[in-house]
Amino acid sequence: MNRFIALTICSLAFAANAKDMCLNVDDSNNMKMKIEMSEMADIAPMQKLLDEFIDTAKQSTSENFDNKRLINKFSKFDSSQLHLTKELAAIPDKFSLYGGIDSAKISQSFEWGSYRIAVVNYAYQGQVAQEAQAFFCTNSGCRLSNIFERGKGPEDIALRLVHQLKFNNWKSDTCPSSPATYSVLPTVNRVRGQNPIDVYVSFYPRKAGTLIAKTDEEKADPDFMLKGTVGNFYRCVEMAREQDTDALYADSSNLVVKAFLSNCTLNMGLENMTPIVRGATKTFLPPISLIDTLKDPDLKPLAIIKENEVEYQILGLVSEGNVGSLIVLPLVGEKTKRLDWNYFNQDISSLLLMPGLKKTVSNS
Repeated sequence: MNRFIALTICSLAFAANAKDMCLNVDDSNNMKMKIEMSEMADIAPMQKLLDEFIDTAKQSTSENFDNKRLINKFSKFDSSQLHLTKELAAIPDKFSLYGGIDSAKISQSFEWGSYRIAVVNYAYQGQVAQEAQAFFCTNSGCRLSNIFERGKGPEDIALRLVHQLKFNNWKSDTCPSSPATYSVLPTVNRVRGQNPIDVYVSFYPRKAGTLIAKTDEEKADPDFMLKGTVGNFYRCVEMAREQDTDALYADSSNLVVKAFLSNCTLNMGLENMTPIVRGATKTFLPPISLIDTLKDPDLKPLAIIKENEVEYQILGLVSEGNVGSLIVLPLVGEKTKRLDWNYFNQDISSLLLMPGLKKTVSNS
């Protein structure tokens, strides 16, 4: 169970007739993303639909304009029409700035579930911008989708990866030959398992002689692996375990929580939540619940991935061999390791906190 982890997510080459390829997500080549690309011929109908939509959006500020002309260009199957109808009721001039768009050209596209995700190059009043646009596709064709405006977990990950990888010019690497560890699929999908973003996780045993209990004292210590894995952050685990649960929650002045935040975290306040995977979903813990989780004697180290100055410690609440919950601690610092809350906004932490990883480490 206690192993080093190298997470790989893989991707695509945008050339005619290519099917898939892998893109590096992190600077250390530990993470890659595999995506099924669209045929170049498939881009033409999407470009036509996008052009028609922009032309219609430019007319949306005219008197007596019928919003149905815009709404009908969006998919009803993934609730895009319903979402846009509600938005236009609240923000009638939502598309007022579209008049300044000089051109919008799709440069690349990949398939994800029932969607095609297009990378669009916009020319706007002398400036250039690149954004992702989703299209929901059925046997009868594609329609625009606004899934990236809704803040759902899988869609947020896909959008952030597009934004990150475009700056790397979509440079590809070799995809792993092993089966995908888990896959990321859209919230809405016509065909189960179709065109996933595949995530590859390669486990490597710890080097011989490291973190192996040798003395009788070490062998008798149930926290031996946890101490060795999280290093001097274990002092914070001890701080948490010293707290009485009832007293912790009864402390209206939050003195214990404030002391924990001051000594064990960076960029984290009382309002900042820590993500945790419970069952098949991701939820969030306020600082007081994070302390309560760290004091759980069932907390065990599962894996680790290092990315430049941050060390992502993957811990689990393990009972009778089953991982009930999965928590990721981005630790920084050489002499004194602290949980840096800002790293929860990184693509790596988002992918490490997918329920699919919990299933993988549970079976390791």
